[in-house]
Amino acid sequence: GQKLLFSFDPETAHGLSIAALRCGLPVGATAPRDARLKIRLCGLDFPNPIGMAAGYDKNAEVPDALLGL
Repeated sequence: GQKLLFSFDPETAHGLSIAALRCGLPVGATAPRDARLKIRLCGLDFPNPIGMAAGYDKNAEVPDALLGL
């Protein structure tokens, strides 16, 4: 996954990742949760330390999938 994605230029990798999320890449409830990854930041609890770059889904193509990350 990640190694392959990083072999593409950024715009191609971005397009492929959006397409994968649009096609149903398993995220959220279907992805396994690991309690060791939980973090608390500014009084908010997150299931993992993954962040999303501003503008990643600027056209709102996959908002529900992003909420599952």
